[in-house]
Amino acid sequence: MKTYRIYRHPDGRAEAVKVGWSWPGGLFGFLWAPFKRLWWQALAGLLSLVVLGLVLAATVNALDALSWVNLAMMVMGLVYGFLGNGWRCSNLQARGYELAGTVAASSARTALANAA
Repeated sequence: MKTYRIYRHPDGRAEAVKVGWSWPGGLFGFLWAPFKRLWWQALAGLLSLVVLGLVLAATVNALDALSWVNLAMMVMGLVYGFLGNGWRCSNLQARGYELAGTVAASSARTALANAA
């Protein structure tokens, strides 16, 4: 069982956010962020990789640049994995959702059903 925070919007919509590590955030990094409406995090991840790529292209050979970009992607995966669900909670609250409670469930869908 996993622990989920349930957020409700005044118009009746509800979202479940898992407490702890975000697997989609960890695996897909800044590519996952727009799907959860985390626009600033997506933009920051993309821009950081673009800047890193430009700096590396101007300073090192292609194989070294590729190694550094791979390392940066792994670090980015860790950052988005550890912080992703917290970012989602903050984003939901900024969009008018309120914390309605915490539920233990096997999936987000089950958590929303149990919270209803």
